[in-house]
Amino acid sequence: GVWARVATPESGAMSPSLERPRPETGEHWSVFEGAIKRFEGAWRRGLCPAIDDYLPAGDRSRFTLLVELVHTELELRLKSKETARVEEYLTRYPELADDRAVSLELIAAEHELRQRWEPSLALDEYLQRFPQYRAELPEQIARATFDGRDTLLRPTDARAEAPPEVAGYEILGL
Repeated sequence: GVWARVATPESGAMSPSLERPRPETGEHWSVFEGAIKRFEGAWRRGLCPAIDDYLPAGDRSRFTLLVELVHTELELRLKSKETARVEEYLTRYPELADDRAVSLELIAAEHELRQRWEPSLALDEYLQRFPQYRAELPEQIARATFDGRDTLLRPTDARAEAPPEVAGYEILGL
């Protein structure tokens, strides 16, 4: 599926084109959401939080939270114009590389986020970087660049992308 970010007052509106269903529901998700909010808050305050500090030790849900936090950090870093590449995360967390679907989602998320500021970003770069996914990658990236109405998403104006943050409110648009 395509990646989801949940807009929160602390994080501002995340990309609606990177949406997929939440991996967990109920009480379990609220624990994840709390960790993600704390991570995002620390990141936005410039504290350079470490993903590992937000992961439960030995918990069976660790992998799911890891995936969420990696997607969150990747998005935050790329939106801040930092150089962030999926390979860093796949090397640091081999369990992500072991899950083909998660790896493909990360690659597609990186591509979509970078393409906003690099409109000429070519699929070829990803096929060279990830030859092991050559068969699935074109379709995965195509899915990530279409919204639910099968309309191609265009790079957006960076100023329009990040509405102001207002404590206690979820900004959905101008």
